[in-house]
Amino acid sequence: MSNIRLNWVAILVAAIAAFIFEALWFSVFMNEWLAGIGRTREWLLSPSGITPAVQYATAIICSIIAAAVLSICIQVSGEQTVRRGVLCAVVLWFGFIATGWAKAY
Repeated sequence: MSNIRLNWVAILVAAIAAFIFEALWFSVFMNEWLAGIGRTREWLLSPSGITPAVQYATAIICSIIAAAVLSICIQVSGEQTVRRGVLCAVVLWFGFIATGWAKAY
């Protein structure tokens, strides 16, 4: 694992892109998301004791961690090729996203 190099510029760009994508996603699908979790728009806008700055900071930190972990997983999986990148993406998606969705539904 000593050969792992983290490109912090790439990680920050990926984290910011993910953050923007998530913001757009929840903006476009806000009503469906709220209905899915059984909440209303009033609930979303009501004071919760957590400031939006803390919520946004948490979201960007989580995106940075996810990008760094993805970088590490790709590097330890072997030679970096397009095929290997797609394979890593599929395995990680199946291992974490698909299983999470399966538990939720």
